[in-house]
Amino acid sequence: MVTGSGGEHGFGRAIAGRLASDGADLILTDVERTGVRAIPGKSAGSWGGLDAVADEVRKHGGRALTALADVRSAAQVDAVVARALETFGHIDILVNNAGAPAGPDRAAVVELSEEAWDLVVGINLKGTFLCSRAVARTMLERRVRGRIVNISSQWGKVGGARRAAYCASKFGVIGLTQSLAQELAPAGITVNAVCPGAADTERLDHLGRRPDGSFDPALRAQRITEQSAAVPLGRIALPSDVAEVIAFLAGDGSLVGIGLARFAYTPLIPALIAAGWFSPGHAAYLGAANLAGYLAGALVARPIAARLRAVTVLRAMMVIAAAAFFACATPRSFVWYFVWRFAAGVSGGTLMALAAPTVMPHVPPARRGLAGGVIFTGVGLGIAASGTLVPLLLKMGLVATWCGLGVLALALTVLAWGGWPDEPTGLAPPGVNAVHRPGLALGALYVEYGLDAAGLVPHMVFLVDFVARGLGRGLAVGAGYWVVFGLGAMVGPVLAGQLADRIGFARAVRLALLAQAAAVAALVVTASPVALFVSSAIVGALVPGIVPLVLGRVHELIPDDPQRQAAAWSVTTVAFALGQAGAGYGFSFLYARTADYTALFAIAAVTLTTALVIDLAVALAAPRGARSHRRA
Repeated sequence: MVTGSGGEHGFGRAIAGRLASDGADLILTDVERTGVRAIPGKSAGSWGGLDAVADEVRKHGGRALTALADVRSAAQVDAVVARALETFGHIDILVNNAGAPAGPDRAAVVELSEEAWDLVVGINLKGTFLCSRAVARTMLERRVRGRIVNISSQWGKVGGARRAAYCASKFGVIGLTQSLAQELAPAGITVNAVCPGAADTERLDHLGRRPDGSFDPALRAQRITEQSAAVPLGRIALPSDVAEVIAFLAGDGSLVGIGLARFAYTPLIPALIAAGWFSPGHAAYLGAANLAGYLAGALVARPIAARLRAVTVLRAMMVIAAAAFFACATPRSFVWYFVWRFAAGVSGGTLMALAAPTVMPHVPPARRGLAGGVIFTGVGLGIAASGTLVPLLLKMGLVATWCGLGVLALALTVLAWGGWPDEPTGLAPPGVNAVHRPGLALGALYVEYGLDAAGLVPHMVFLVDFVARGLGRGLAVGAGYWVVFGLGAMVGPVLAGQLADRIGFARAVRLALLAQAAAVAALVVTASPVALFVSSAIVGALVPGIVPLVLGRVHELIPDDPQRQAAAWSVTTVAFALGQAGAGYGFSFLYARTADYTALFAIAAVTLTTALVIDLAVALAAPRGARSHRRA
């Protein structure tokens, strides 16, 4: 459902077309058939309005309904939602795009009329509230893991003279988004706000207004050119730019490369050993090959993205991830498997390194914890899917299991094919800011993140095999704990992001390290069902949950510099991959010679504790360093 979608040059039309290209059926609303005009006297010409946008949706193969509705009216909003449910059965995506045109509200506060205030706040804020409330109710009732995307503005982050009503409404949209996101996250519903700057839509038609009130297109174009001179890209935003970001927030990209490809192998290890495809030692080394590929992907991601469009790289990685499943569908040599498990890891590492820098610059700082959590929720979905599907598919044999996972990955690749923004935001070529001198806190963060990655390996690689064969409880029970791990991973990124937005990323990272160390150490002491459940859930939540925390901490330490942030995040991802790959081979070597799972968990607990100690030491040293600096 896309509100405010009748304009010829507005966000709504671009968003509708973009979502339709991904296969969405849409209900399109506006208060007027041809959209609200920024200049009332300007003719709509031959533009067909909502009907024309609906025709464009149908050309993509989707279904489309149109409805006239004032978003300030709860009754009209509820009627549109009811019609959508009657036709489509459910609503997966809501884009609150309806906005009040610039007009009498562009006045000083002392001159601003109550009517102008009510119009702007009513459409921009109340309308977003009413539509979100109505659609969220249906998502909860039907258990739809939906997406709500609100359109705020750069003016929702900073006030401006003669914009009081507009700024207040857009500040309010951000606050509403934050509140709603926290309320709906436990149900798997994500809520985000996009904050565009100046964009070439009907809202800028006032730039072409002559003193007599008539519209001059040449004057409008001249003034837009003048505005564009101040933008580094040399142009203001286009509706398609905003549509790409919204499509990403409504998509499933991270589920393929970072989730399924990276984690589906874990619950397959016992079955591969039992079927005689590989020895226990070789099966463990193949798990480590995936981690080594992840390191390679993290290393090559930015250099490749500097030469190719980011969308090309991301799509290629998703295809490789799907191909890796099919390549492993028959018992071949260890080298063959090693190459394809390595390739699957490369796809995950590349996606992890490129996805966040592409999207995060569009997110307000106060929302980066939650937004980072949303980006990496696909990791948890991949874990949960692998743990749920693998036991079912294994009943049909290993070949069917690999092919089934390949079909799922391929379907998700097709679904998310267009979900990546076309232009990489904030990614700089390797030569830009090449001299990277991290301070104490950032350097320590690199080390901590690498140690954290190493400490998570026993759960990520050996958990199912530990339960199934080490404890003798069978594959079904082992896969059950992997599902618990995956369920934790589904909610972990969002909950971790919410925590960070409340207490700060530095404290949140510290708490995450403490929780991980305790959860891993618990399995050294006992393997009771309760301990396994709690340990699987906590570590599962924080395998992807630590990622948005560290990403946010990088942005805290390097504020307002997207290029340095992207470079630092690349180094951080490499540190994680190094720790993961090194520990993967180290733990595999140890397991192949001792078959002692307890030793693996003990070493991991010590590793995580070391990361926590480093973090605490840096935190305690910082105030002394700051005082010394002030005295100097």
